Amino acid sequence: MNNNEMIIQDQQVVSEGRDYLKDAGRVFDYLEEHPGVGFMAGGTFTAGGIGALIYYGSKLLNVS
Repeated sequence: MNNNEMIIQDQQVVSEGRDYLKDAGRVFDYLEEHPGVGFMAGGTFTAGGIGALIYYGSKLLNVS
């Protein structure tokens, strides 16, 4: 495959658009089949959020 063919294929993908609802549906279907993955991802985001609250909350208290 040469560069011209790659460019044409990339343009076709852009022109066709992407069905984001279908992609989201695939993700939720995967999580339904593999709940452990969703549990770990949720825990990671929660821990990150709590860490951010602690870090920025302490900065806010020090500024006051």
